[in-house]
This record gives sequence, structure tokens and C-alpha cells, in this order.
Amino acid sequence: MHKKKSVKAIVISGVSLLLAAAIVVGVLWYLGHRSDPVKVAPVSMFMGWLSNESTQSGNVTADNLQKIYASDTQTVTALLVQEGQTVKKGDPLFRYDTTLSDIQVERQEIAVKKDDLNLNKAKKDLANINRLRPYVPTQPTDPPTEPTEPEPTDEPTQPPEPTEPTVPIAPEELPYLMGGEGTQASPLFYLCAADMQYDQSYFEELLGEKTELWVVFQVREGNALHAELRSELPLKLTRDEETQTIRFTVFVPEQDDVQTETQAAPRVSPGPDVTVVDYDGEYTAAEIAKMRAEKQKEIRDLDLKLRMDKVELERMKQEAANGVVTSKLDGTVLRVNDPDTAKQEGSPVVIVSGGGGYYVKTGVTELDRDKYPVGTQMRIQSWEHGEVYGTVAEISDTPVPSSNNPYYSSGNQNVSFYTMLIALDADSPLREDEWVDVYFNAASTASEDALCIETRFIRQDEGGSYVYLRGEDQLLHKQYVTTGVVQWGYTEIKSGLTADDWIAFPYGKDVKENAETIESDNSDDFYYYGSY
Repeated sequence: MHKKKSVKAIVISGVSLLLAAAIVVGVLWYLGHRSDPVKVAPVSMFMGWLSNESTQSGNVTADNLQKIYASDTQTVTALLVQEGQTVKKGDPLFRYDTTLSDIQVERQEIAVKKDDLNLNKAKKDLANINRLRPYVPTQPTDPPTEPTEPEPTDEPTQPPEPTEPTVPIAPEELPYLMGGEGTQASPLFYLCAADMQYDQSYFEELLGEKTELWVVFQVREGNALHAELRSELPLKLTRDEETQTIRFTVFVPEQDDVQTETQAAPRVSPGPDVTVVDYDGEYTAAEIAKMRAEKQKEIRDLDLKLRMDKVELERMKQEAANGVVTSKLDGTVLRVNDPDTAKQEGSPVVIVSGGGGYYVKTGVTELDRDKYPVGTQMRIQSWEHGEVYGTVAEISDTPVPSSNNPYYSSGNQNVSFYTMLIALDADSPLREDEWVDVYFNAASTASEDALCIETRFIRQDEGGSYVYLRGEDQLLHKQYVTTGVVQWGYTEIKSGLTADDWIAFPYGKDVKENAETIESDNSDDFYYYGSY
């Protein structure tokens, strides 16, 4: 009898242990698979406005037409041709007094050098902004308690999950410079899209005046900084000084020279994600994005000013050479105006025609190419001469990759461009080599009440574009949307989303179908998931 009780007790104990083990395993599984609620905010919090017009810069070029204006710094002493006269290339048209030419040339050379310095400084400022790491808000901690000895366990201790916040980069900003100096010890690191293509001209621009450059192109999950690395291509670019060709050599990035946390500042991570970073925690991701956009606009304006001042310098040098302006083509003198009157009115002194005219050379995107056939009237804005109109004369058949597009655009940069020539009227005040803005009407695709949200909330897969939306069940769901115009970091939503919906930032380990949600009114919660 005693033996039967013992057996029964052993069986009961065994069952109890199995139940206890099952409960522990269940709790551990729940803790390991539990997800924090995903923060959502109303769509209206991330809405923007799209202009009914996008702009594309353009350059004024001449085709068998020459307009010569009176210099602001010189005096025309003699007109050497008459209207209707036939001239050959190199024939003198009129003569300048060159007394002040040398002084004006020196002043303009100084202006060009100053422009170049300002542009280089702005580019360095942008590089520093790109190295900034966004401030990550921390939760208040409880008062410190007495340390307790951990209970012994047979399970191995798992390392903590990385908490480095990811920062997605908009498609139009790729390739995105993450840091580096371009040396073998500190190569330039670029974040790239997996499907991006680069031609010879891109690498020529990247190499610049250097003879060699080390660069690493990386593809990361979601095109986000600090996200999982999917692939990388380290290249050494070398320019052959004789043939001016660029050679590509794959190299292994050095890691030995990277500082550790115990070394002196500036502090850098042991990986290639960030080189010099700001650890003062002064800027949020939104503030960094705003700083980057403002600096990029400043660089565009400085680059345009440098180009215009260089054109003016070349004009002054030609004037200072011998004080004689000559014809650049074989043709007929169409017009000869009084120099003083022409200077006051801003009109040319002499016009020579060889049967051609003036054009604005610009670019049109593959999305808009069919909307502007030959013969379409275009509106053009000049910094110096105000608003003028021209007519589309030609559109190239061969696209130019966005990475090689020489013209600035306020629209979608992640597309191919086609070269467009816009013919100007004979009386147009625009001058050769002048830079202008060409307006493209987008009203046919984006109405005034169109719903536009920040592009970073939109992801893509085989099914199309989608956002993560809070459903009626208060859970997170993937919602496919139809998109339209892309402009300055905003995308038009044609269907699939309303201003009253609530959406989540579409990146992070907790962002998935049927995830629980929690409302937030802090915009900084929607730049990274480190604080989720």
C-alpha cells in the first residue's frame, strides 16, 4: 500500500513539473514574441501642398543668331556695320573704349573666386549635416535600486538587440552620402537603391579633379541609414592622366583605423554607417531634414551664381582683349541700334542672323514628355529679364539618367529626363548662356484639393505602392494606394487613403500586419522606430 502511494506521488510530481515547464515555456515564448504597439497619427499631420507647376532650370543657347549688348562698364566708340550688311565670321561689328577693362576683369575674377569658395563651403556644410545623427528621446528612468544577484540559469545569456535608430532616405535623395573622406582608410560611403544605374559621367563627376578616390556603395533594407546591410560594392576610382579614362578596382575597406569608443572624440561607430557624428543630441530628425533641404537650395543658388559670373567674366575678357566685338558667324546684320539707347532699354546694339535663333535648352521628365509635344507654348522665368514665352521646337529621343541630368528640377528626381529645346522669339530679351527656370504645368495630374503626404510614408512591393493604415479594428493593416505627382518630398495620393485616416511610419521591427496601435501627436515618433 505504501509503495502504491509513493508511485502515485511520483506521477503527480512529474505531471506538476511538466505543467510548470509548459507554463514557463509559454511565458518565455510570449515575452520573446510580444510586440510593442505601433504609433499612428492622422494623415493630416503629414500632408503637404503640391504646386500646379514644377520648374526645371534651363540654359539659353544660340543657333546661327548673335545678339551683342552694350556693356555696363564700357563705352561704344564706333559702330562698324549697318543694317542689311553681309558679314563673315570674325568681321568687326563695333569698338569699345577699353580704359577700365583690366580693372573690371580683375574685379570679376575676384567675384568668381568668392563664388567658388562659398559653393565649396556650402558643400562641406551639407556633408557635415549628412553626418548628424538625430536626437533619440529617452524615457525617464526609475530611481536606482540596490543591485541583485541574477538567479543562476542553464540558458545562455542572449546579447541585447541593437537599438540604433534607422533613418529612411527619400528616393529622390539617393545616392545619399553617409560620410567618409574618400581615402583608402576612410572611403566615401553612399546609400544607394538596388536598381539604380550609373554611367561614366556620374563617376567622372564623383571623381572631380582627383586622380584617385575610394568609395563604397551600399544597399540597405528600406533605403534607410543604420538598417540591415543587403549588399555593398567597394570601388577604387583611378583616372588615367593620359587618356582621361576612369578605371575601377574592387578593394576591401580597412577597419583597423576606425576609432573606438575609448579613444578621443570625435566618436565614431566601428562600422561604416557613420564617420564623424554630432553626439550633443541637439537636433531631431525633422530638424536635420529641414537643414539638409535648406542647404541643398543654397548650393543650387550658389552654383547658378557661379555659372553666371563665369559667363560674365569670359565676356569681359573678350572685351578687354582689343576693344573690338566681332561676328561669330556668317550672316546678315538684322539690326543696329544706338548704343546709349540700347543700354538704357536693355536691348542689343547689333543682331546678326545666319538663319537661326535663340533657344532654351532644358530637360523634361519621362512622365511629362508626351504632355509637351513640339509646338507647345512654354513659360520661362529669367532672373534678369522677367517672364518670357517660347515654343517647344525639339525633344530628344534618347533619355538622360537622373544622375546625369544637368538641370535642376523641383519635381521627381528618380526618373529619366529628355533634352528639350524651346525656341525664343526674335525680340526676346534673354541672352546667350543665361540660366532660367522653365515652368511645366502639372494641373492635369494634381488638383488644388489633391491629397499629398510625405513620400517617406509610402513603400513599394510587387503589388504596388502601399502605406500602413489603422483599420476599424484598431489594428495595423497594409493599404495599397494609387500615387500621382511627386514633388519636393511629397507624393500625391489619388486613391486608397483619406485625410481622416491614421497611418504609421512604415519601417521597424514591430510594423506588420495586425499589429496593435497607439496614437501619438509627436512628429519625431515617425522618423525612426528606435523609440517605438
